[in-house]
Amino acid sequence: MTPRPPAPVPAERRNGALVKDRALAPLGVYLPSARQLTPAMRSPHYVQMSTAAAITLGLVAGRLFRCGCTRCLNVLLTYPEGCRANCAYCGLARHREAERNYADRNFIRVDWPAAPLDLVIEKIAQQGRASPFHRMCISMITHPCSDDDTKTVLRAWTARIPKEVIPVSILSNPTTMTHRDVEELHALGAETFTVALDACTPEIFERTRGRGVQSPHSWPKYWEIFHAARDVFGPGRIGMHLIVGLGETDRDVLTLCQQLLDLGGHSHLFCFFPERGTLMDHLPAPPRARWRRLQLARWLIEYDGHRLEACGFDAAGRLMDLGLPRVGGDLPVDGSIGARTAWVSEPYADGAPDPSGYYEDDELAQFFHDGHLAGLQVGVHAIGDAGIEQVVRTWERVYQALDSRQRRHFRARRHRIEHFEMVGVDLVERAAMLGLAISVQPTFDALWGFPGGLYEQGLGEDRAWAMNPFGDLRRRGLEIGAGSDSPITILDPLVGVEAFTSHHDPAQRLTRAEAVWVSTLGGARLAHQEDKKGSLEPGKHADFAVYDVDPLEAETLDGLVPVMTVSLGRDVFAA
Repeated sequence: MTPRPPAPVPAERRNGALVKDRALAPLGVYLPSARQLTPAMRSPHYVQMSTAAAITLGLVAGRLFRCGCTRCLNVLLTYPEGCRANCAYCGLARHREAERNYADRNFIRVDWPAAPLDLVIEKIAQQGRASPFHRMCISMITHPCSDDDTKTVLRAWTARIPKEVIPVSILSNPTTMTHRDVEELHALGAETFTVALDACTPEIFERTRGRGVQSPHSWPKYWEIFHAARDVFGPGRIGMHLIVGLGETDRDVLTLCQQLLDLGGHSHLFCFFPERGTLMDHLPAPPRARWRRLQLARWLIEYDGHRLEACGFDAAGRLMDLGLPRVGGDLPVDGSIGARTAWVSEPYADGAPDPSGYYEDDELAQFFHDGHLAGLQVGVHAIGDAGIEQVVRTWERVYQALDSRQRRHFRARRHRIEHFEMVGVDLVERAAMLGLAISVQPTFDALWGFPGGLYEQGLGEDRAWAMNPFGDLRRRGLEIGAGSDSPITILDPLVGVEAFTSHHDPAQRLTRAEAVWVSTLGGARLAHQEDKKGSLEPGKHADFAVYDVDPLEAETLDGLVPVMTVSLGRDVFAA
């Protein structure tokens, strides 16, 4: 992944000479590439923002695909001279002044309209807490005025918009910064501080961001400012951007992710794309499979307590094994009641075609057998009684085929069935005898278990009444954990707790305390994470929500107001 060498820039185009010589005054919002001469816009009075942010603010006509707005307002400093760095993959790089003025350059594949800072602040201040933006990020560039102007923008923002309404992040330019700069930004109200290291090794950094492309950045300086931010902002309030696809190995990426986590920081992964006009626009993006694999591994390391040491790499540094303890999380043996694809033993009440299972018994048996002997927890999706019967009888077959040594840890594996909705006493008993674990979704019953609801429409009154026998599962001693199956139902766990306590069949209802246990420690046990999740105990993750009324004592859970949410010890919400 070697960039092209930067070509010389004609003297008449260096340092924004064309824009400065014309000295055109900006008139309101400026749209790049709009067949008009580029005005001389300069921060802190003007800032640029992504097209998505400009649409969300109502500064640019348009709408966003599949969503109504963007939640982060990324404010980019702007000057006629532009960014004086020359990063090989960046659309804002200095060498591009040979062909395009700074304010007209594509960056991350989109245009960045410019607007007066006062206009942006006024629009958001008027919206108050109704603003669609959840965060504002000031993105610095390499320019002699960038440090001071960032502070000016931050002062102007916090003077009108409290940080409790929209917190502010700094995407820093370490090359020109000092420890004092970091302290001042924190004192002015910045909540988090991020360093865009981008390259995952010193060699790649030098080749794509340093002397290899006539750029002023250095690896030691970036780490110096990151450590300064750690001292000033503290753990959990610092982060680092990393780009996958610049020539690094998988091991390089994940080693940095683990290192950052151990330092109290976050990693933010980006995927290299050959941005048009850059020194690397001739090079390929990384394969999507590699990118997805690294995203998953990074998430496990940062949010699930997984360690780099558990991962396996080949001699070339490619990620070969995540070292995960389970497989098949939602391997479906059938479909759903709503789609009439759940495998049922008797025909659907509305005459829908009879479905069948997705796997033959022998296929399923081989998968179960191999997963168990590999030391993995096996999980499958099964909703209809015929589908669940297939899973249970296949596990019985596999168990009988194991010798005494191979059976030793069978129950401890907690092999899981997801949903387990359409069951009678026989299937419950056989699942309990095997020690299978059951993942249930109580909100299904609240949505579909009432008379005339989805279950009754598809299955008839008798079969619908017997659906989701939570009380029977609990009384028989099965391992049960609860979830929402979001986005199929609402993510709110209190909705699930309320559904447990108001099951359509009173005999299958759980108490409020039982429902909370199943929704917390029960879920942690299903994932073999009860040592670090599911309850508030010394040594476990500090994951909890605080409400205005105790959910165990409240007469109803309707209307309870969350006042705080903490994840991994970090405040992520406060009313």
